[in-house]
Amino acid sequence: MAMEFSDGYGFYAWHGVCVPERIIMQPETITVQGIVTETNAEIRRVMMFRYGLDRALLDLGAKLLQSDGYGDLYQIILDGQAQKFVRVVNGTPEPDGTYKDYVIPVWADVETAHEAVARTYGRTIAAYAPELRT
Repeated sequence: MAMEFSDGYGFYAWHGVCVPERIIMQPETITVQGIVTETNAEIRRVMMFRYGLDRALLDLGAKLLQSDGYGDLYQIILDGQAQKFVRVVNGTPEPDGTYKDYVIPVWADVETAHEAVARTYGRTIAAYAPELRT
C-alpha cells in the first residue's frame, strides 16, 4: 500500500501511478486480456510492466508490421478482430533519467508507426515531424 490511513483506508501505487490493489499484491492475476482492455494508459503501462512487455507481446501473438523512428506498429487478433497498436518511448525523460515505454491502441487503417503517432495528436504524417520532443 502506498498510503494507509488510521481507519484502514488506503491506496496502492506503482511509481506514482494509482492502481488497483491486485496489480501490486497479486500480479499473477494480470492477464493480456486485462491489459488490452484497460482504458487508462498509465494503468495499462504498469500492468504491462508487471506482466512483462515482451511476454505480453509474445502471449498476444503480436505481429510486428512496421518500425520506424516513431515506434513499432503491431497487430494482434483479439476476439476474432484485428487490432493495431503502436509501441513508443516517451520523449520526455523521467526525473531519474529513464524513459517510459507506452503501448497505444490505434486505428485499423494506419500503415506506419509514424502515422499512428501523428494521428494520436490529430495530425497527418506531413504535419507531424518534430525535431525536438519535450
